[in-house]
Amino acid sequence: MATALSSLPQMHNVGSLLDEYDIIYREHYMDLMGNKLGLVTRQSGDEQLVNSLLHVMAMGKGMDYTNTFRSLKKIILGNDSGVVKKLVHGNDKEIVQRFEEWIELYKVRLSVEGSLQDQEFRSELEFRLDKTNPKYIPRTYILQNATQEAEEGDYEEVEVLLKLFRDPYSERLDLEKYASGPPINLRTVISCSS
Repeated sequence: MATALSSLPQMHNVGSLLDEYDIIYREHYMDLMGNKLGLVTRQSGDEQLVNSLLHVMAMGKGMDYTNTFRSLKKIILGNDSGVVKKLVHGNDKEIVQRFEEWIELYKVRLSVEGSLQDQEFRSELEFRLDKTNPKYIPRTYILQNATQEAEEGDYEEVEVLLKLFRDPYSERLDLEKYASGPPINLRTVISCSS
């Protein structure tokens, strides 16, 4: 479209505008992704760090985007090795290995921000990770169930979801079932355009 519009007199600099947009977009994207990783500063290798994580997640086809980012706190600040296998669904040793290798790179990157041995830094990191990575998101299969129940006159699930999504960042053990990814091979009726 930019090429088609570039012949208009007022659009003579559309190429430079698109170049500027690309720079602004990439900077904003990296700021957002840095926040999801709990990073305060930007370093030259951050884009590669993000891309490496996204690549591992794409290789591990069952890895859930939201749960992966939310689990970084447990992986980095806890000593729960089972989290990685749960995210990868424990069935692909290569993906587990690549994810664990990425975690080591992430720890090195975090060391630029502060020491994981320092309790104050750990608390700040935990806060940053929690405030940018929701525990609960309105997943299609959850909304589909609530919609079906509401169509039958039962609005209880809708009420629960309204409360839940008002504060999707706080852990709520009684609502843990809403944090998991969709069941494998779940057929949905609602599409993204619904």
